[in-house]
Amino acid sequence: IKNVIISGGINVYPEEIEDVLLTNDNIKEAFVFGKEHEILGEVPIAKVVVKSKSNITKQQIIAYCQNILETRKVPVDIIFCKELEKTNTGKIKRKVK
Repeated sequence: IKNVIISGGINVYPEEIEDVLLTNDNIKEAFVFGKEHEILGEVPIAKVVVKSKSNITKQQIIAYCQNILETRKVPVDIIFCKELEKTNTGKIKRKVK
């Protein structure tokens, strides 16, 4: 499985974005994948599981990423999930449906 997002000719590695997201105290789990984009080829999208008492918003997460990541690496959308699908060994499934 290809695990790189090519955005505007630049290689973006999902794990780098996930690592940044996980440094936010409100985020419990994160999974980043590429979504097709008409001009850039692909853009990063993040699925996140927030900690139980958190009320962080999409805009706050994006702003957090903008302070740390290069522009093309900032997720263009945040999808909130109750849990992320995992393999039998407990790793996050990297396949996007």
